[in-house]
Amino acid sequence: MEAPSLTRGLGKFQGNGYKNTTGMSATDAKNLNGGVKEGTYHWDTGIGSDGRVLGHGADNVHGNLPHLQIHDKEGNIIRIFYEID
Repeated sequence: MEAPSLTRGLGKFQGNGYKNTTGMSATDAKNLNGGVKEGTYHWDTGIGSDGRVLGHGADNVHGNLPHLQIHDKEGNIIRIFYEID
């Protein structure tokens, strides 16, 4: 997905009251949003010295590439992976 498409897609969620919890712990994100992650999104972009997304251990497949993670209001988790040049 190209950046303009990603930005337009994210706009759909921002316009519906979704909260950006990038950089927050899971507990802080839930506390910000009434005790639930639904209705939030965050960017997992930091890459560690091991070449994986920070906070994603070797057994976590979500650590292979940076991604935008959206917790929709129905309880689904949407991840949009992308490569950084």
